[in-house]
Amino acid sequence: MQTAPWGVALLTLAPTPESPMQIDHWTKEPRNGVTTLTRTLKFPDWKTALAFVNAIGAIGEAQDHHALVELEWGRVTIHVWSHDVKGLSDRDERYCRAVNELAAA
Repeated sequence: MQTAPWGVALLTLAPTPESPMQIDHWTKEPRNGVTTLTRTLKFPDWKTALAFVNAIGAIGEAQDHHALVELEWGRVTIHVWSHDVKGLSDRDERYCRAVNELAAA
């Protein structure tokens, strides 16, 4: 794994056992010239989807790593990448795993 000059571990973009591309429910997608990890979750209504957005907001605050979140009635789409490296880093993997734990609860 490479490390950026400021100390952030950069993930390789080829899927490997350590790579977030192997995290269940997340897909690698291009967005505005940057590789992101994306997950869409479905909920029974607006209130439940909004509560989930608030919960992942708390994860972002706790990790100091904030995703792009799209909220629709009964649906939440999350796009995550490390803005400072314009790609994926170990912080994205940690964030995705935390979101998966929350979604499974």
